[in-house]
Amino acid sequence: MAGYAIIAQYPTVEFLGGTQTRDVMAVGVRTNDHNVYFEFRLPKASYTADNVKADANGFTIVYELLFDIPGVTDVEWSQQPTPAGQLQDHVTVYFASSSGNSSSFLDFPYSRFTQDIIAAAVTAARAELDAAEAAT
Repeated sequence: MAGYAIIAQYPTVEFLGGTQTRDVMAVGVRTNDHNVYFEFRLPKASYTADNVKADANGFTIVYELLFDIPGVTDVEWSQQPTPAGQLQDHVTVYFASSSGNSSSFLDFPYSRFTQDIIAAAVTAARAELDAAEAAT
């Protein structure tokens, strides 16, 4: 089981669309293996220690599995504004070429945060780095 530490918890609101909001608790977590910080939110109505632990563990596993993708060097959580001005969770994946001489990153909104999508994109982008290095 992947390890993590709960770093912070604080009340906030989550926009559901239009003028609809709900009260949530934001939970900040740091993974033990690669020190990836991320946050998730739980509706206050379902906020319990067991739910916090379950979600923290689940997200930790997903984040740590990204390091199994060849070339991945770092992973970062962030929030970025949507065109409507709402914050959206993102994951940025940093990677290096096969030689380690070149590097780049790709950014994914949580709606595209799956191992398969990210692995395919990193593999393709890493192949471009390798091809550029091989050009003579």
